[in-house]
Amino acid sequence: MIHPLLEQHIPSRSYVAYLKEIDANFTEFETAAILHHIGLPPMGTLAVYRAFLPDVTDVELRRQITAEIEYMEREQAIFRKGGGDVVFLTVERDEYESLLGVAANYETAYELGVRSGETFKIKKHRLLSEYPEARDTEKYYLNPYFSDDEDLQDCVKTCKMADFGFEIGSASFEKDGSLYHLYSQEMEASQSDKENLKHLYSHKLFTNAYIDYPNPFECGDLVEFVHPNEAKTFGDLGVVNTSQADWAKYSQKVRNGTCYDQSDACITVEWLTEDGHFSHDHNPFIFLERGALRKEMPRPLRELLRAGSEMMRGAGSLEWYGICMENYREWLRREKEHEQKQKENADL
Repeated sequence: MIHPLLEQHIPSRSYVAYLKEIDANFTEFETAAILHHIGLPPMGTLAVYRAFLPDVTDVELRRQITAEIEYMEREQAIFRKGGGDVVFLTVERDEYESLLGVAANYETAYELGVRSGETFKIKKHRLLSEYPEARDTEKYYLNPYFSDDEDLQDCVKTCKMADFGFEIGSASFEKDGSLYHLYSQEMEASQSDKENLKHLYSHKLFTNAYIDYPNPFECGDLVEFVHPNEAKTFGDLGVVNTSQADWAKYSQKVRNGTCYDQSDACITVEWLTEDGHFSHDHNPFIFLERGALRKEMPRPLRELLRAGSEMMRGAGSLEWYGICMENYREWLRREKEHEQKQKENADL
């Protein structure tokens, strides 16, 4: 029987159902490791650790979880601390990272981000003495933030991004202001990070331990990518390219090794990309939802996924797979042309 927190937070509902079907039973240590690697946002991870801690009877595991909680809380507190030669830059969380404003304290920078109504980042910078003009320009440093375009433009002209010195931390937020990701260069490395840097991969730490997950998938199975905190690199639909026999050999090899961690508990999936290619990645089971061909899928997509699945199972033919690939790419081309025409007509 799996812990209720695993049932609640493992992203793949089909994988949770599989674990319950086979009556999987994880130890306290294994449960802690899985909860850690689910990858919830910081506040979600803290909440899960606190909820799980009362159920932990192992003294050493309690110590490790408590240390992780204290580390994460300290990291957030240090990031929010300003003063001295520190400034906070609020930017849009997109590829351009457009500047929304500059603040002397975290609270004002956060308020500015929430008011924007967009996903945003707060970047913490320490000013450099090599840029005296940045030191002398008290305007942007003393004002909480700039609320109108004219002030913002003047700020950017007077103090270019380099003048803000070097970045010592960054926090990403959703539109509602909830913390999405945080990193800080003001914190000492955690115990697990120290061991990772030395390639020690201590299996005594729940943050590094390898868990031999039960594998419900066979080569050729269709899957969808689900993750609480990130988007798929290639696409959302894929075909499994790891057989049960290959997984058994691989997991035995990993268990007998010395340099491995949780990232090794993955199978290979060929993901269908937006431009009509398949590109492989290595993914944990907890992020793989069992997929299926659905009637609402465009026919070229259904046929390509079916052909790819058959190829992985050793059936089908290269000729038919090639035809399906060309048909799918042609359908993509027509769809993009149609979208472009609709956009052009809307602009008229």
